[in-house]
Amino acid sequence: MPHTTALPIVATPEALRQLIDNASQQTVLALDTEFFWERTYYPVLGIIQLGWSAEESYLIDAVALTDLTPLAVLLNNPRICKILHDAPQDLTIIERATAATPRNIFDTRLAAGFTGRSATLSLANLLAELLDVHLAKTETRTDWLHRPLSVKQVDYALDDIRYLPALRQKLEEEVKQRGHGDKLQQELSRLDDLSYNHQPDTSHLFLKIKGAQQLTPAALAVLRQLAIWRDSEARRLDIPRRHLISDDRLLQLAAEQPQEAAAIAQIIDNNRRHLHHADEALLELIAKAQNEPASAWPTPQTIPESAVRQRVKTLTAALASHCQSLGIDPMLVANRSELTHLVENRSSSTRLHDNSWRTPIINSLLHTIGPAANAKE
Repeated sequence: MPHTTALPIVATPEALRQLIDNASQQTVLALDTEFFWERTYYPVLGIIQLGWSAEESYLIDAVALTDLTPLAVLLNNPRICKILHDAPQDLTIIERATAATPRNIFDTRLAAGFTGRSATLSLANLLAELLDVHLAKTETRTDWLHRPLSVKQVDYALDDIRYLPALRQKLEEEVKQRGHGDKLQQELSRLDDLSYNHQPDTSHLFLKIKGAQQLTPAALAVLRQLAIWRDSEARRLDIPRRHLISDDRLLQLAAEQPQEAAAIAQIIDNNRRHLHHADEALLELIAKAQNEPASAWPTPQTIPESAVRQRVKTLTAALASHCQSLGIDPMLVANRSELTHLVENRSSSTRLHDNSWRTPIINSLLHTIGPAANAKE
């Protein structure tokens, strides 16, 4: 790729205002982010890429600019289409940094799934296939918080947005030719939904903890409360959940359900600086879960895991066959986790039960596997 002769970095409030003025005249904007994410709950934003053509693409320096909220007016403008590749994560980062609630989103990765391609295809592969553009992905491990940015870093970051407007046009044409325009629009409209992009439902986090299925329903109720608390505290402190308290310690608390602060301190190692005052809070959470009626307890898996795997395999094959006939990626209908929940109890994320284009497909799949896995047989 050709190198940039003058680095188009926006690093002052005045330059940011000028960029916003120019961008406000456009009908489409390409967006991306580069960040650092190792020791925090939230990614630490390094730059926002913003542009509307290969020639007019810029890097907004989130390290130099302490206030990015002026971007909100631009990003909130529903007249301007914002193009991203794999939009949800970038939208979350952008919204947190700018206090914006972007509308009118086009996700190129999502759109690819309605053209017979994978909905998880990388931008580099998609550009190579559709536009014959081949990116030099040389800065994947770079430090986006270090300054000054090198020419290679700048070119790498700009490559992620230069071609998005042209890519969007190609994908839209293919999607319409295949008759999936309405389906794509339904999916894109989700990205305008605040509840979709903001804090996820934490009530099911405990199900992702390895070993949870070995607990009794009463212990699962405790684990559910503990997992919600851990996520909330980690978010408040801006540290990874595992840095606050490990999965193993949560499982031990749920299984033993200690009734004294000293016992909790022994389990969670109260010398850790983030847990000095957690004992009483954890005691209250355990008591809260213990006071729940048995009817509210989570239901553990009641058939062998091998049987669940076999039903998921059957469901996956049926879904793949159906989606192949439609020319769409099965992942757009349901991922493996969602299929597993369908097998176990015919419930999953609200995405699968939203009266959208996927609802008839899900209902057909349920007939394929018969009764729910946890139903009495």
